[in-house]
Amino acid sequence: FANEEFGKINYAQWNISPGSSFKPYDYTALIENNNSAGAFSVLYDFQCALPGYPCTNKAKPSFSASSNGANCLWDYDFRYPGPMTLRYALGGSRNVPAVKAMLTVGTDKVINTANEMMNAPNAYKCFNPGTDVNTAAKSDQSQCYGASALGDGAYLHLDNHVNGLATLARLGSAIPQTYILKIYDAKSSTKPFYEWKQPKGKQVIRPDAAYIVNNMAADPNASYLPAGYYKWHRYGGWHTAIKTGTTNNGFDGLMTAWNTKFAVGS
Repeated sequence: FANEEFGKINYAQWNISPGSSFKPYDYTALIENNNSAGAFSVLYDFQCALPGYPCTNKAKPSFSASSNGANCLWDYDFRYPGPMTLRYALGGSRNVPAVKAMLTVGTDKVINTANEMMNAPNAYKCFNPGTDVNTAAKSDQSQCYGASALGDGAYLHLDNHVNGLATLARLGSAIPQTYILKIYDAKSSTKPFYEWKQPKGKQVIRPDAAYIVNNMAADPNASYLPAGYYKWHRYGGWHTAIKTGTTNNGFDGLMTAWNTKFAVGS
């Protein structure tokens, strides 16, 4: 805690890039805003030019200090399998379909949907290049683009993120988050003088849109996670939705999960 550089970070309320753990919002917004979209709708995962990715240099990206000029959007495995259902695009954490999902709906609309699910206005945001995102002012914020579909160059707080995924678990009902459930005084250890009352939720997305995304993310057959204990979608008899997230150069790695009882992110 005494480390001045890193010790006093409250990671739950620190600006972090969510990486691919943002992708459930992309597909939620796509299904929410398109009555013909569902788990078996198809997006094409192939190498092509996309806004922000001109794809004029098809070399694989280099993560060394010197860039090789690659400017295509690649999937994590450097493969392009072609036509892919939304179920397997989300379960396989494919980058190209996620960006296409966002572009189909519109970047701002996807981000607005995510913010409503998190019950936190301006929760997901982008900044001007070179900005220290954890000391940034509102004037340092900038327009988000297609890369934000992958959590690239965009930031949120982990507590807001988990609350947004909990909205999926509640079938689209968003409620405020709280850190304090009860407060007791020194006179009584059984009767609190304050107890948080959960307010009525606000329906921010359709229940069927939330159900479809929950079902896709809870499908162990669609998940790219290795077989065995990595596929814990059915652990303890629960149907648990799971989504990982890795930021650029593997700087941060996230694991998020949600079911009808818990939503977690770490």
